[in-house]
Amino acid sequence: MSLNKCTRCGLPENYGITNFDTNGVCNYCRFYDTVKDKLRDFERWGKFFSDHLNQHKGKYKYDVVVGFSGGKDSSYIVHKLKTHYTCKVLALTVNFGFMPSEFALDNSKRVAESLKIDHLIYDATSEDIENGFKNAIQKGKLCELCTGLCTAITRKTAIEQHIPFYILGADRGQLLRDLSPETSPMSGAVSIATMLMPYSTEKTRRQERPAKTKHMRGWLRNLGFSETAALDIYPDSIPLPGTDALPLSLQFFAFHDYREKEMKQILVKEANWRRPEGDNLHSHHDCIFHDAATFYFRQANNTTITTGEACVDAREGIVSREEVLQVLDQEKEHLDQMAAPYSIFKSYFGIEEKFLITAAKKFGRRIRILKSLRKFQMLFMKPKIKIFDHL
Repeated sequence: MSLNKCTRCGLPENYGITNFDTNGVCNYCRFYDTVKDKLRDFERWGKFFSDHLNQHKGKYKYDVVVGFSGGKDSSYIVHKLKTHYTCKVLALTVNFGFMPSEFALDNSKRVAESLKIDHLIYDATSEDIENGFKNAIQKGKLCELCTGLCTAITRKTAIEQHIPFYILGADRGQLLRDLSPETSPMSGAVSIATMLMPYSTEKTRRQERPAKTKHMRGWLRNLGFSETAALDIYPDSIPLPGTDALPLSLQFFAFHDYREKEMKQILVKEANWRRPEGDNLHSHHDCIFHDAATFYFRQANNTTITTGEACVDAREGIVSREEVLQVLDQEKEHLDQMAAPYSIFKSYFGIEEKFLITAAKKFGRRIRILKSLRKFQMLFMKPKIKIFDHL
């Protein structure tokens, strides 16, 4: 079946809650146009980012801790923090045994050694975490749990070692892919707008509100973690010594431009980073489960996460619509040619393919129900995202 695709970014009609105007432009592009000038004022946001760092720079052993897989995004972040912002960086690699991959783990060591930054490899292979991943795989939340655990463990390290800021390697495609009134408040708009507010003690405490801590622990318990494990992974935050401020999470690419091709060239030249074989835009070589997880998500949702991320690049004018379609066609061809996409889940966790096929169908039904509920809600309200007005 041929799908309608946005005439600007190439987004297909089956992604999220998508509609097109008379010119064939999707709702995500239309909303992005209303906030583009603010979100791409990188001269301003670069100064904002520097101002955040300068609040505590030099006061503690480290200025920032970065969740560091050895992939392109986290490698570029540690490179810029060290060379451009002259920060004392702790690079933290959370090792689940499958993420980072052996290739990415080697890259993380190469980059850390080249930049002469401290590199801590955190062993995250407990029984609780393994059971959590088994449950997450069957619920279609493997990537969600992996990202959540990396964030939580990086946050925990910041708390325990009195590090003012902690950063994960989400790119702009991941941050902006669902940005539209139709998907608000799930779009991430609130967190982006909050991120771009000036630094203050109140901002750090707003991020660490008790309701969020309670939610995160409950989320972990729902995925099979014990109460003890949930408390250990997501402890209460404590103030930095000599201040009332708490460690603050920053999204590097909320403040900076994202040009993947140029970033990789810089990393190869200046940080001893090795480019993976068969690499292309928005490919992920830092996790051995990535292809299987992408196959699972497509089976459940008829589209992939890569779709939203690549289309953001076109929206921002970094790549053409034709390049986006080429990336998505290459991904489709790769997934179609996978002989045994779920075999890796069986070899690692003993989960049979028949259970994953059933789980993907259930996950797909949940996605369709949530979309239907949101579309029904849209009949009775005209949501507007005004949270960027203050920027």
